[in-house]
Amino acid sequence: MNTKEIKRKIEQQICSGVSKTVIFEQLTAAGIPERKAAFWIASYAKPELIRANQFHVRSVFSINVIIAVLAFLAGFSVASGISALFAGVLLAIIPALLSMGFYKNLLGSYQAFIILTIVGLPRLFERMHELQGTLIFALLLNVALLGYICFVRIRIFPDMHWFGPRKKNGHYIFTD
Repeated sequence: MNTKEIKRKIEQQICSGVSKTVIFEQLTAAGIPERKAAFWIASYAKPELIRANQFHVRSVFSINVIIAVLAFLAGFSVASGISALFAGVLLAIIPALLSMGFYKNLLGSYQAFIILTIVGLPRLFERMHELQGTLIFALLLNVALLGYICFVRIRIFPDMHWFGPRKKNGHYIFTD
């Protein structure tokens, strides 16, 4: 079986109510490395969790769509002519792709947002000595948004630790 078939099988089994631990044991017995099997299982969002956290998922999607629109407008206002449109689209691509991932409940979108936000925070801290109101507001907004995205990611993907599946005493653990 190839990767797509394995992931499809995992999705079908989780949707039909099979325990994640049982799925993990089946995959490792079939010769798939433990880490890879655990990651595939943990990165699938259960439909029950998506329904239970629908408000949060929609909020994250909406916030990111607003960020994409603001990025487009910022890029559009910086340049002029045809390059303004290009600059706006260029700046809006990443937030738009992340929004699509949030809409499809993809773990990679949550991870990418967290990484990009953490990487961008030091630039805000460098200019903290200026103590401008807009800078402080931007910093607080970034930290709050990062916290909210982490909160939603933990609720939808409870089997994921920071950047890999949860492991305790050398064994992968899943919430069933």
